Amino acid sequence: MYTYDDVSNGTEFELKHFKLAEEDIKFRTRKISIPIIKSAISVAADKISLFGSAWGPPAWMKTNNGIKDVAELKGSVDGPYYKTWARYAVKFLESYRSHGIEMWGMTAENEPLSARTHLVWWNSLGFTAETQRDFIKLHLGPALAKSGYTSDKFHLMIFDDQLPLLPKFAEKVYADNDASKYISRAAFHWYANYLNAYALLEKVHQKFPDKFLLATEACEGSIPGFRGVRLGSWSRLVSYAMDIMEDLNNFAAGWVDWNIALELNGGPNWAENFVDAPIIVNKEQGEYCKNPMFYAMGHFSKFIKRSSRRVQFKEQ
Repeated sequence: MYTYDDVSNGTEFELKHFKLAEEDIKFRTRKISIPIIKSAISVAADKISLFGSAWGPPAWMKTNNGIKDVAELKGSVDGPYYKTWARYAVKFLESYRSHGIEMWGMTAENEPLSARTHLVWWNSLGFTAETQRDFIKLHLGPALAKSGYTSDKFHLMIFDDQLPLLPKFAEKVYADNDASKYISRAAFHWYANYLNAYALLEKVHQKFPDKFLLATEACEGSIPGFRGVRLGSWSRLVSYAMDIMEDLNNFAAGWVDWNIALELNGGPNWAENFVDAPIIVNKEQGEYCKNPMFYAMGHFSKFIKRSSRRVQFKEQ
């Protein structure tokens, strides 16, 4: 495990040691890197919108002095750790920009509530709605704007957690105009959508119609008893398709898969969180398999073009 500014002892508020990892800059098997992103952009028929999502800061910033598990940033929201974490995010954006990669947006934190309530086996950082609101208002929003990532051209997203918890979270954040002015949308995940939570999207949209909604993470194979890869599973195609339709019918502006391609074991994943994906790669044989989920995503991607609008009607 690593971050962009690991120090063995003490603190590093100046971020003098901040640098992208080798995995970012050089092409390496099993790693996402800038060369791969550039290759995807070069062959894409349309513009690719990229967004980042911070999962966890360096261990020296966290209350548990570790990269994973339940913890928050040290100190108060108006203190140096929160300010430094905001600058860390901007440095990431600027570093990718220096390599020719312009980010369309970012989430303020991946699963901030989950990281406060139960053990997680990967990079994490907890926020309440109130601390995320104040973090954006005092630090992240101003730091982004100062570096040119203003709300008219850069999309900062709040929440990025399980949908049933979105309404109360959004209300607390959006109620503060000094925070809300930096935010363009709320991101949400699908892992609790089985609770028939889709109507909550319309509820949030009706209350905050100027703030877009984006489904930013979904994958099959994450539930105990049904974990991992299932080649050729048509039930998982149905699951993807139904979730996409329910989201779009309730004012979501898009839908993002977690991992478009994984290996036969559902990895690689350093935390051994092995799941399924639309494309499964057999690297030993130099071949890949398109799972049915691929065609669910392909169908919607082909027929719903960028900037499309859903027209609502009722049968008489």
